[in-house]
Amino acid sequence: MEKWIEKYFFKNFHYKMYKKRPVVWQLQTPDKHFSAFIYYHKLDEDTLPKLDSIYINPLISYYSSQKEIAEKNEDAVEAKKMDDKVQDLKEFQNQIGEIIDSGYEPDLDEGVKHNFKPLEHLTPVEMK
Repeated sequence: MEKWIEKYFFKNFHYKMYKKRPVVWQLQTPDKHFSAFIYYHKLDEDTLPKLDSIYINPLISYYSSQKEIAEKNEDAVEAKKMDDKVQDLKEFQNQIGEIIDSGYEPDLDEGVKHNFKPLEHLTPVEMK
């Protein structure tokens, strides 16, 4: 189901149906270890900080602790997998932090394209 949503629903249906102005946005880490779906009509200045504090920070903590466990068990393969996830999430967190620090304040009256522009590099589907 996850692959269908990512590969078909967004790219071949949702984006086309809404003429590249979707009401649901998929934001994804560079190495695809994490995706979040943002509903446009609920988008506000707290959306990205909430994404960070509710989802990204806890996942970084979880994968970091799993990495430590793997290292204690001398499981280098698992430790590397967990480290890759941590690094991917941290990069995503930094990208979101830059957007927040730039003063991103969505204004729904400005439309999808305007509000999406600062986030477009975080999505796996091109909206151009």
